[in-house]
Amino acid sequence: KKEEPKPAKKPAVQDNEPAPRTEEEIAAMKKSAEEFLTGVFRAMELPVEIKIVFNKETGSLDIDFAGEDMGILIGKRGQTLDSLQYLTNRVANKTQDGYVRVKLDTEDYRRRRKETLENLARNIAGKVKRTRRTVVLEPMNPYERRIIHATVSTIEGATSSSIGEEPNRRVVISSTNPVKKNNNYKGKKKPYNNKGGRRSGSRRPQGEGKGQGQNQENREGGEKKPYVFRQNSNREEGENR
Repeated sequence: KKEEPKPAKKPAVQDNEPAPRTEEEIAAMKKSAEEFLTGVFRAMELPVEIKIVFNKETGSLDIDFAGEDMGILIGKRGQTLDSLQYLTNRVANKTQDGYVRVKLDTEDYRRRRKETLENLARNIAGKVKRTRRTVVLEPMNPYERRIIHATVSTIEGATSSSIGEEPNRRVVISSTNPVKKNNNYKGKKKPYNNKGGRRSGSRRPQGEGKGQGQNQENREGGEKKPYVFRQNSNREEGENR
């Protein structure tokens, strides 16, 4: 029997390479994203010009807005733009095989915000290197945290990590040579054992544990001194009068 020809294998896609998209898929993504955004801006009564381009190098759908008052779409620290980008991502990927990233931008905000974060990371990292004290930044989204981490990684003597849960996850910038805690004994053996008592033969640091010697004598059977109650001198003077 003759063997049937096997179907040609699709070329393997590397991790860093975006998945190839057909013209029909790209057109469907553009249409769904544009219809959604047009409805949002109509409800806001905001005239906005929408420009959508599919970036084949990054495999992302890049959307840019133009209009008179784009500050409304950006919001405080880009929160409104990020929320609108999240919703557009859900709409564009609803009927697609595989994830396609949607990027929203207006008035070159993303580039300006990136430069601001890079400058912030360099300044804080420099401060941390000088003071050797940790600094915790304000909550940021994953994209902005990646910018901070990437910038700090290029600075010797500083390191960064993230703490907390979304949406309050923060970046922590620390020194690779942090301040050590003060040690009054300066490498000497501490006079206390693990049980909290004093080691035998150890000397008490100056000014520490005044009056403890008398209590120790009392515990060892020494003569216990009587407690003397002293009245207030002003009160005594009043009684004499």
